[in-house]
Amino acid sequence: MSSAAAGHETCPGLANYQKLIGDQQFWDSLWITTRYVLFNIPLQTVLALALAVLLARLTSSLAIRGLVLLRYLLPMLMVTLVWMTILDYEFGPIDGFLKWLGLSRVPFLNQGLAVDSDFHGKNSTGYNPGAIDWNLTAWAFVPLVTK
Repeated sequence: MSSAAAGHETCPGLANYQKLIGDQQFWDSLWITTRYVLFNIPLQTVLALALAVLLARLTSSLAIRGLVLLRYLLPMLMVTLVWMTILDYEFGPIDGFLKWLGLSRVPFLNQGLAVDSDFHGKNSTGYNPGAIDWNLTAWAFVPLVTK
């Protein structure tokens, strides 16, 4: 029977937690994060809701509402287009670099695997780019509360 099986070794993770609990910088960071969550996020939500109500009452024009929200949509659109270009299977620089190194290219955006995909967009590797993209960019929709 090994000493690990007999329970003589301790988990190194527990020592990390003990060290963390005794670290003043951790507690300071936790306090800053707690204050941010308790004060800043509710304030932003109330202000966004107030702006939404104000915008809905002042104008019924979808064009004006669209122009107001355009400043939130354009940066997200530009970042999406840049990353789609960078990760493109045929013309993207990352796959081009991998090919130049002699490595196999990676269909980051599920390009080239559409035939091998099931109903939910997952391919044989289990990669679902739609779900990953949603999880990475969901935070960017927070300002759109005013819609």
